[in-house]
Amino acid sequence: MTISAKLKLNILMSLVVVLAVSWAFGLVLMTEREAAKWDIFGDKLIRGLSELNELTEYYLRHPEDRPKEQWRLRYNSLSKMLNGPIRIQEKTVLIKQMRQDLADMKALFDELAATYEEGNPGPAGLMPDGSLLHAKRQQLADLVVHRSRKISGAASVISEEGTARLEEVNRKSTLFFPMVAFVMVAVEVWSSVLIRRSIVSPINKLHTGTEIIGSGNLDHKVGTSAQDEIGDLSRAFDVMADKLRTVTVSKDKLLKEIEERRRVEEALQESQSQLQLALRASNAGAWNWDVAAGAITWSPEYYELYGLDPSMPPTTGTGWPP
Repeated sequence: MTISAKLKLNILMSLVVVLAVSWAFGLVLMTEREAAKWDIFGDKLIRGLSELNELTEYYLRHPEDRPKEQWRLRYNSLSKMLNGPIRIQEKTVLIKQMRQDLADMKALFDELAATYEEGNPGPAGLMPDGSLLHAKRQQLADLVVHRSRKISGAASVISEEGTARLEEVNRKSTLFFPMVAFVMVAVEVWSSVLIRRSIVSPINKLHTGTEIIGSGNLDHKVGTSAQDEIGDLSRAFDVMADKLRTVTVSKDKLLKEIEERRRVEEALQESQSQLQLALRASNAGAWNWDVAAGAITWSPEYYELYGLDPSMPPTTGTGWPP
């Protein structure tokens, strides 16, 4: 694997870790939002029902159009809340029952309001059969409050479950995020160690090997088994060292040959000097006849011995000196 591929793999692993953490973080946020939605829904419903109960009691004491309209406005708001796009799938049956109870509250309140429209009550809201009418109105109001409390109880269950879920999510988050941080650090450390082993360590080994070769140890091998640019470079250094060793051996042989020739030439010169000294001492000369080439060579002493001109070429036959 090449170095660029290793670096790309390292980047890809980091991206995978970041995406996984982002997905987990998003999942936690969605769970928290769902739990908070339960809690908020239940609290808003309880507050609305409390206001509706207060309006019912107020209307019972002051049967006027204004509190009646306020009661109906509050009812419409609660009805819209219960009949809206609520996505609490686990509580579908409970919410359906709450809708029915709220509709019963509306029917009971309308019946209560109708009792004030059947006649013209006096200051105390009483008619000739006022005691019965008053008892009926009180009974209807109690039924409205009863339905309201029933819905409030169901809303409290939803709110409490939402709060419990939210606390559970928060508790798990306190354990989850440190674990995620630990995993991220572990992945980064592992990635750094991998990069060091596959890139930094071979580079250090290559640097040490080049210093050893540079010191003159051409037998040292720096090649690694890594299948990347560094491995190729280290093996190229080994090939270069082999070639340098071959050249160095050839150079050593050449120097030895030159030295041997120098010694031979010096020995030959010494031999010639001794020969010339011997010829002069014995008043003699030397000659050489290459029969195959037909060439004759005279020494300077030979010319001097016979009184010949040194510029005259050696001869054979009749011109041969006696």
